[in-house]
Amino acid sequence: MNENGMVRTYDLKSKIVRQIPGSELAPGYVLAWVPEVGNVYLNSSQIKLNTRLVHRDLSDECKQVIRFCMQAIGTPDPRTYEEHLTAFLADQHPVLEIQMYFHTAHVYAHFAKQKVISWPARRDLFYVVSICALSERSTILDVLDFQNRHLSRPRIEEVVAYFFDCDWRAELQARFNVDLMAALA
Repeated sequence: MNENGMVRTYDLKSKIVRQIPGSELAPGYVLAWVPEVGNVYLNSSQIKLNTRLVHRDLSDECKQVIRFCMQAIGTPDPRTYEEHLTAFLADQHPVLEIQMYFHTAHVYAHFAKQKVISWPARRDLFYVVSICALSERSTILDVLDFQNRHLSRPRIEEVVAYFFDCDWRAELQARFNVDLMAALA
């Protein structure tokens, strides 16, 4: 978001960039970097995932982080280990994406363990944390869909604040050898 509260959106079909007030971002828009366009918000329903593998394999440390995250999040993220691995292998910067996945899992586990009990609330918590990972702090409350959620708005705001303020990197370094993550197999 720029100093005027405006954000850039990009329509993948028409290839048109628009500037709109951040407060007008619809739920489901995510921040992404588009080659030759830059950082823009995209309608997530228009995004097609790359399934072409860029890397042959990941380091064992990366694989351990993926398994740890899957265990920390559990059923709200229905993807299998193989689906995660394929997605990370198709990414240009898999180590950065795996670190972001750890960040998401760290925040999710913090709230799921301490403050969220029901299955619908856990599912909504995963939604909120996932959208945080794809948005800027200045626009996240505009991007989130608050309708029919099993988390109150104050609880969602608490999750958002924790996502952007927690020291997840220290936790990652305490649990895993980050230097070994950087070495792709």
